[in-house]
Amino acid sequence: MSNNIYAVITGSGSYLPTKQVPNAEFLKNNFLESNGQPINRPNEEIISKFQLITGIDERRYVEDDLVCSDIAFFAAEKAIVSSGIDKEALDYIIVAHNFGDVKFGGDPF
Repeated sequence: MSNNIYAVITGSGSYLPTKQVPNAEFLKNNFLESNGQPINRPNEEIISKFQLITGIDERRYVEDDLVCSDIAFFAAEKAIVSSGIDKEALDYIIVAHNFGDVKFGGDPF
């Protein structure tokens, strides 16, 4: 008999922010070269090229009143449902992020 200890991932979850920002919203932005100089092309051309290269048509932003732990909670709820496990039987929920709970307008550093 083996005494190996292991973990099993039985569910996963995610959160898709509701605030949609289409590429057209960036028409009013100033786009700069890496040296800080303005790019000498129309914004329509820059945005179109970016969409062609990346396939990105829109971005999703988290509502201003939410922080990382809030959206992690929403994702965890979905993970628990997808696992089919009673949440009271769980030992851990693993969350990975790279930013922290920074409120809208707050300084992350």
